[in-house]
Amino acid sequence: MQGLTISQIDITAEQAIIAEILTDPDAVWDLQELLLPRDFAIQQNRLLYTTAMNLVKSGQTPDAITIAAALERDKNLRVSADQAMATLTSITESAHSGSVTSYAHLVKDRSTLRRIHSVAGELEHLLDTPGITGEIAIAKAEELVLGATEDPQRDADSCITLAAAASELLEKMRTATPTEMAGLTTGFQALDKATLGWTPGELVVVGATPGSGKSA
Repeated sequence: MQGLTISQIDITAEQAIIAEILTDPDAVWDLQELLLPRDFAIQQNRLLYTTAMNLVKSGQTPDAITIAAALERDKNLRVSADQAMATLTSITESAHSGSVTSYAHLVKDRSTLRRIHSVAGELEHLLDTPGITGEIAIAKAEELVLGATEDPQRDADSCITLAAAASELLEKMRTATPTEMAGLTTGFQALDKATLGWTPGELVVVGATPGSGKSA
């Protein structure tokens, strides 16, 4: 099965996003919530976006000068500042104007379609595997589909360890006054005393029958 062809839509939308970052560095704050580097079909654009994100993480403003300098510093790329600046200038001059958010959603959608297309090809090969059972095929198919739709880096960035969560909760309980509610009351005094109320992001299991998924 052939992969999804990279079209002029991909090129135009991706260049518009890079150009927006170059002309309005603040746009990167909205874009990083929508796009990962892997969402860019064009290797050059993926590299430029990754560089811009890395600059933000290090507390720098991602503009044409800082991006070109960062590319030149990366000895693995062997890109001179002059080459980088010429590329960035070309992208800025040729980019279409429009809603960068709309372009970002378009790039994200095309990225998802490419990954699903890739999964379809893997499933074809999976079904040709000698001796494979229906149960194993379904489990593998679910794994492949989830892998195509998840954003692993973003999920990892939004998670904290169990130890950190427990430490935070214990500190909250230690500093709270006996009558202070940190979250939403349950209506049951004993439960409120034990949990300090329910707060966003928490999952509280009060009780359930064995095997029903309490610790899943």
